Amino acid sequence: MLHDDGELYYKKTKLTISEIALLKMNYWRCQKHRYNHLMKKILALLLYLSLTTQTHAAGFIRDAEIEGDVRKLAAPIFRSAGLDPAGVRIFIVQDDSINAFVAGGQNIFLHIGLLLACETPEMLLGVIAHETGHIAGGHIARGAEAISRAQIGTVISYVLGAVAFAHGAGNVGMAVLSGGSSTVERSMLSFSRTNEDSADQAALRFLNQNHISADGMLAMFEKLRREEKRHFDKIDPYILTHPLGPERIANIRDAVKNSPYGKNKLPAQEQERHKRMLAKLIGFLQPLNAVLLQYPSSDNSPAAHYARAVAWYRSSDLTRSLSELDGLIKAAPKDAYFYELKGQILFENARINESVKAYEQAIKLAPNEPLIRTGYAQSLLANNQPMMAAKELERASKEDNSYNLIWRLLAESYGKIGQNGMAQMALAEMSMLENDAKLANQHAEIALKTLPKNSPHWYRVSDIQAQAKRMMAEKNSGIDDKNR
Repeated sequence: MLHDDGELYYKKTKLTISEIALLKMNYWRCQKHRYNHLMKKILALLLYLSLTTQTHAAGFIRDAEIEGDVRKLAAPIFRSAGLDPAGVRIFIVQDDSINAFVAGGQNIFLHIGLLLACETPEMLLGVIAHETGHIAGGHIARGAEAISRAQIGTVISYVLGAVAFAHGAGNVGMAVLSGGSSTVERSMLSFSRTNEDSADQAALRFLNQNHISADGMLAMFEKLRREEKRHFDKIDPYILTHPLGPERIANIRDAVKNSPYGKNKLPAQEQERHKRMLAKLIGFLQPLNAVLLQYPSSDNSPAAHYARAVAWYRSSDLTRSLSELDGLIKAAPKDAYFYELKGQILFENARINESVKAYEQAIKLAPNEPLIRTGYAQSLLANNQPMMAAKELERASKEDNSYNLIWRLLAESYGKIGQNGMAQMALAEMSMLENDAKLANQHAEIALKTLPKNSPHWYRVSDIQAQAKRMMAEKNSGIDDKNR
């Protein structure tokens, strides 16, 4: 497997940053001259170097609160960059390495390891500002036109394939990588030094325009440099995909020193949201004992109650979990995310009627959160209310078309109410998100025979089928190139 080639080569050579940069240059040279076999070898090594970790298989964490908090934090930066905050997708990668990157247009990917490494919201905002600098600087394809609704599945699949490949799932990872688009490949690799400097300067400008200190950006980069010197053999991929030379850090330090906003901190509300985000992540990801050590019962902060509520729920102690959660709801009765978590806990413990009621309250408080609406629909389905579930999911799909669970639940809902053509359409949408063009084409074929001809849904399925056929043709063309 190519993963083994990359790992062996890395262990033998102990590549320096400059040697890695040379590899990247040779990668593009191979691509230009269509040296496909060598190109894939180099890409395998680069992905191994930039993404290898000791964590479990990769996936995405979808969480309305965490995504919403990151979006609220980053919105002023996006606006300063001339981007519509609603047009920038935030994806949380379930991987404990410190990494962040932009892929396939206005899509920012943040690893769980990065979120946990950011001790303050200013540190996280500094990283996001830098990634936004890459988008604004035109270092990748920019704008909604850069990637269609269907093609987001290619981006998601490629990212997961790259991380799975780095973790040793060679067959799965390379199956995805072999069909990856060059646009995504380029944004998974590191930018040039010029682009890195340009993104830094843009980030500093965005922060200054919002009267925010770049001290958090500096703190994060200094932390990464310390880790690099301490553990070169376990270097975090952010260092490799965003090389941190001493001159870059010195430039940021000078900018902080000379800025009139160098000592500014984000408002208390942002500080509290960040504490809650960390508590929720730690509650979900760490063992119970580790959570209780960090958030002991003597800690009565909202973040501590939140972490314990999640940790007790994961440990199947429903009584303690709901006790912590009900205390939070009593103190903040208008917080939708507490009701959402309660709905999830009750659903997963087969208390469906109570789950529906909790989700109903969450929806009233946060009517524009598609992920909460999806959880509500799932409880409605379990409560034998498929018609209501379908209506909720239709609205959720208009607000977030990149979540395959929405389409799977829609297919189930449509199936239960006898709308088989619509069910096949939803399965075609889901297959496109999973980068399975062949299966998408099959579902689309069935849907086109069932849906009323020339109806809006019929046209939508026609578009899916056309896109699926293009993807299959491109994949076959790539296979032919490889075999030449």
